[in-house]
Amino acid sequence: MLEVKEWTVEENVENENAAAYIGRCLSLSANQLKTIVKYHLCGINQCMITEKSTVKSGDEISCTIPDPRPVHDIPYAYDLDVLYEDHYVSVINKPRDMAVIPGPGNWNENVAMALLNRYGKNAYFRIAHRIDKCTSGCLLITRTKKATKLMAYQLQNHTCAREYLAIVKGNLYEAGTIELPLERDPNNFRRMGVREDGRYALTMYEPLTQLNDASEVKIRLKTGRTHQIRVHFAAIGHPLIGDDLYGQPFEPYDTKGALLHARTLEFIHPFTEEKMVITAPVPSCFETVKELLR
Repeated sequence: MLEVKEWTVEENVENENAAAYIGRCLSLSANQLKTIVKYHLCGINQCMITEKSTVKSGDEISCTIPDPRPVHDIPYAYDLDVLYEDHYVSVINKPRDMAVIPGPGNWNENVAMALLNRYGKNAYFRIAHRIDKCTSGCLLITRTKKATKLMAYQLQNHTCAREYLAIVKGNLYEAGTIELPLERDPNNFRRMGVREDGRYALTMYEPLTQLNDASEVKIRLKTGRTHQIRVHFAAIGHPLIGDDLYGQPFEPYDTKGALLHARTLEFIHPFTEEKMVITAPVPSCFETVKELLR
């Protein structure tokens, strides 16, 4: 767990560069300061800092101190659950609580370094899209430059369909659509939020199972914004079970974050042009939580 430092800016500070001030207070290196800005690890009065941000007396600072990044990428010897693989694309079943790409606190134990271990340092591969650390399920990998270009086109034009399963708080009885623009939350730099000036986002859902003050839902995305499903359902009063960022932890059981599973991925194979439908088995924690909620 990375250390978080919080404090109030002392007297006689007036419009000092935020990164320089934080670096001086915490004795951080230039590389650590770059990491803090790049990965949104620090906020001033709950607003995300940028390279141009300044601080003044009385400002409230919250900063996560990053661990040093290795000089070279280190392959992660993890046995990935591969659902489909050929010379052009592969689909893995990402486990819950594993980051997709390297970042503070996860420089090594992430999907990208596990793929580096599987394919070797001289092999070409790209992760075609992202899912949250707490989300399990289908993750698409491209293995040639042409496949990367073709799959990016499908993702941008919504011909690559993604279906999710989630368990949300409260009972939903009818299918619906959530169409709310999303951007960084101005009141909490660690979260996304619904904002009129945000990016267009569309989520479609269908209830599957009614539980005790909860519902299992099937979800389709028209767009793929950061934390889209989690923010959208929280915005309509149905946060995902276990989501301690947009809702609250699920006390009877440690869910390791929001109960969200990328169950199905549909796309046109970039070379054979065959329609591919890949399904990832639902993790056992879903059934455990459903039993607790029945």
